[in-house]
This record gives sequence, C-alpha cells and structure tokens, in this order.
Amino acid sequence: MKKFFTFYLLLWMGIHVSASDSKFYLFPGADWMAADATFGAVFKDGANAEQSVMFSLSDSEENLYELTVPDGDWTEISMRRYGPDGESSQWGGFYDEENEVYVFIPYDGTYNCISIRGWANGIDPAQYTTSVYSGPASITIRIKKPEGWNVIRIHAWNDEGVIFPESWPGRIMEEDAEAPGWYIYTFEPSVKIVSFNFNDFENGGFSNELYNDQTMTNRMESTAYNEDGSIYDVTVSLSQAQNNKPLVRAERNSIIASFNETVTIHLFSISGKLLYAGTATHEFRYPVQPGIYLLRINKDTCKILVP
Repeated sequence: MKKFFTFYLLLWMGIHVSASDSKFYLFPGADWMAADATFGAVFKDGANAEQSVMFSLSDSEENLYELTVPDGDWTEISMRRYGPDGESSQWGGFYDEENEVYVFIPYDGTYNCISIRGWANGIDPAQYTTSVYSGPASITIRIKKPEGWNVIRIHAWNDEGVIFPESWPGRIMEEDAEAPGWYIYTFEPSVKIVSFNFNDFENGGFSNELYNDQTMTNRMESTAYNEDGSIYDVTVSLSQAQNNKPLVRAERNSIIASFNETVTIHLFSISGKLLYAGTATHEFRYPVQPGIYLLRINKDTCKILVP
C-alpha cells in the first residue's frame, strides 16, 4: 500500500539564490495567460544586437515558465506575448500602444525572474516585479547506510509505473559529502510523484530491501530515512544529517530559524519578492501568512511551506 507524507516545515534544499547565468523565469498574470497565449523574451545589447527566445512551461501548477538565456552581454530585456503558434502571431506584451514600440527595461543580470500583474505593458513598474528565483524545487531523498550494505541503490517509478532514472536495481546513491554515512538522491524538478525502494542488490538483492512501494508526492517534499528504513526525525530539518546546518521550521503564521552564530538573513516570497533583509544572532522569527517562502541564511537557501 502506498503511503503519502507531507511535511509542513522547511525542506533544506542547499540552494544558493542568485540571478541565474542560464535560466530566466516568468510568472505571467491571468490576463497574459488568456486565450492560450505563449510567451517569449527579447534580450537586447544596447542599440545593437537583439535575440528572441521562447519560454517553455516549467510548472503548470505554479504557472511558471522558463527559458535559457542566450550568450551575450545583454543590457535590456522585453517580455513578449504571442498566440498559440508562437512568434508568428504577436499579441503584445511589453508594448507601448501610443507610440507603437516595444518596451525594454534594464537587465544587468541581478534578477532572473519577472512576475506579471494585470496587462503589464512594461511602462508602469507597478505592473510587474523583477526578482531572483532559484528555480523549481525537487524531491530529495536521504538514507543512512544500513550496517552490512555495500552500496545503496534507489529503484523508482512514477504514478504511471514508468521506471526512472534507470531499470532495476536502480541508481547507486552517492554519499553526502557534508554528512558522511548519509546517502542522497535528488530527482529532476519535473518529477512530482515518485514511488521507490532502497536495495543493496550486489549483496543479496531482494533480501536486502527497505520499502517496496514507498511514495512521495509534491515536489517540494524532501525527507530522510534511518538505516532501518524508518523516517528520520524531520523536526530537526535534517540538521543532524547535514553537518549541523541551521535548524529551520515553520509554525502556523511564523517562520523560525535557529543557528549558533550571527548570520545574514534574506526572506523572499515564492515569486521572489524580498520580505526581509538583515542579520540575526542565534534565532530568527518572522510572521507570515500561509504559503511558500524562500529563506536564505548566509549563502544557503531553503524552501518553506507554512500551513
């Protein structure tokens, strides 16, 4: 029987939030998404070169689109809105109808995401927000190596029974460099539901298995398992398994972080809006509404689901 686990606390992702060198993200508003619109961006090098790139849908639940930034020293960017057939039917975007010109805004690489509100023609900054975005989160699984096991393999399949990332007995998990004795595997961000087991195929095959049909859903979910296959105490936010990184937890309407030193704190909404920037010693508490947030402590970032 499949079991489902959802944890309303932070799943420490070890992500450094910064403007990406390769990915750019778009959260189009409802008006922009009407009539099966598609989207693109035009990167501009001053008055010289331009390059147009189409966004692809990365996450339909979050209405998140992404593209790969083309090589170049770009200084401006413009969002474009097209019909379902792409660039052959232009439906506006950052466009000044009065002067009949497309609107470009400064782009210096300090942001990698634009969130759209209303029709957002690019003229009024109140209609869009530029931010940093770390990209979609992934399901990450950790397990403490059982005594007597030579290797740990993870054999996994999705909700349609498709096996990945490879056939039985599965992929060998790598030891976590920051937490000796713990082994880790992170699925691609596109994987939202996964069933799996752990096995030591080289040392007994089916006789050395933990779980036969364990299922995880919601790609922001991560967890860890003890060497007997039981769930690791997630209330410590994996800090014991990760070299005593800060303990981060979510309580109703609050985000709380504990640490052993003075740290730099940045708190973002899931769309990248900066909510708090400052320093804290030993503990950080911040009142929030239910939702998803990104908390950066020094150079590490985690995603938090607040119930």
